[in-house]
Amino acid sequence: MKARIVAIIVAAAFSISRGVEAHIVVEPYDSAAGEVINYTVRIPSHLDATTVAVELEIPQGLEILSIAKTLGGNVMRKAAIGATIVRWVTKIPADERGEVSFTARNPAVPTELVWKAHQIYDNGVTIDWVEPRGKKQPASVTRVIEPAGIGK
Repeated sequence: MKARIVAIIVAAAFSISRGVEAHIVVEPYDSAAGEVINYTVRIPSHLDATTVAVELEIPQGLEILSIAKTLGGNVMRKAAIGATIVRWVTKIPADERGEVSFTARNPAVPTELVWKAHQIYDNGVTIDWVEPRGKKQPASVTRVIEPAGIGK
């Protein structure tokens, strides 16, 4: 009986963690205002297709300092709407995970960085991870907080 309960708990935890990781996530989730930090973009390829590119809209106030290269390359450009977009060309097979990274300087004041991402598959499907938290296709969010020792 105990073994069955443990198995159920493990299965539930696994399904919850997979659900949380079913979308593109930018880490860390919290970082300090004005800090230079390496951000990691975690990309699950969850369709029955290969992810061939990821586009990330860079939130205003964030200064990109460098972008890690992928085998397929990357490019930073301005979109028609004025947003800065980084596009990584990659190859992440179905049911596997990949990651890309970049270094940036956070905004000088506390805020939330909403990371709108677009995942492009080799079958022509694009999934837009742009919705608010709690929705089916949420954008990742990083809280930019006051540096330790400031304002105390």
